[in-house]
Amino acid sequence: TLQERSVRYRERWRYDEERHSGVDFSALAEVEVYDAYMRKMRDIVAEVARIQPVDPDRIFVMGHSMGGWGAWWMALRNPGVFACTCPMSGMAPMDLLPSARSLSPFVIHDDIDPIVKVENSREPAAALARAGLSVQYREESGYGHSSRMIGDNLARVLEWFRDHPRKRAPKHVTLASRTPRKATAWWLRILETADYPKTAVVDARIDTTGTLHVRTEHTRRFALDMNALALITTVPLQARVNGQVFHVMLASGLAEFTAGSGPGTWGLRAGAHEVPQS
Repeated sequence: TLQERSVRYRERWRYDEERHSGVDFSALAEVEVYDAYMRKMRDIVAEVARIQPVDPDRIFVMGHSMGGWGAWWMALRNPGVFACTCPMSGMAPMDLLPSARSLSPFVIHDDIDPIVKVENSREPAAALARAGLSVQYREESGYGHSSRMIGDNLARVLEWFRDHPRKRAPKHVTLASRTPRKATAWWLRILETADYPKTAVVDARIDTTGTLHVRTEHTRRFALDMNALALITTVPLQARVNGQVFHVMLASGLAEFTAGSGPGTWGLRAGAHEVPQS
């Protein structure tokens, strides 16, 4: 039950009132339940790919109503797995939208939906457009919350999917996570969040010189998969983490960064060192 999971969280974190007074353990346990379902869904995707000739660059997720929420959630929590998402009559976890950088969502909603208000789709679509990210928004009329909207839009959704395969090796990855659980996409990993329940965000991009620029929010630890990075840039490489400059010496494995005790400072595990500032 959620209550039992909440108790386990309190035990796992060695709960004390001073350190964890603002932590909603019941909410954290609820998210863990969602994550458990998500892992099962990933297992289903992996099993289908094992027994059928699935193109890994053309795995898509779509859903209507609660399934529309699930299409958002699954894609934003697994942006390196899914090529694209199509939430219909759903609602987006707005804090996870930064993870949509490579997902090209096709968002569909009816303007007089009496169950899930159309603002739940208008707002994330507008936010993605303002951020300059690929998004398609279609507003229908006359369907209300009817699932007829799925069939009537299926051809155009499949056409959108056809034109938006997964990016195999992007040089710009943004990853958001609201729980202490790890999050992964391509060559970037969030290992530990900070300031729960605030959402951790790590934005990492490789510029034309091969320098990696990283910006973090509410993140305690993140890592770079050097094996994956070696496929798209030269390693070892130089990285700028919130302006702090490092030479990452590893040619393989994980290069792990940990937030220091001082504001805006970062420490390194073996395989990298900080470049002295002149």
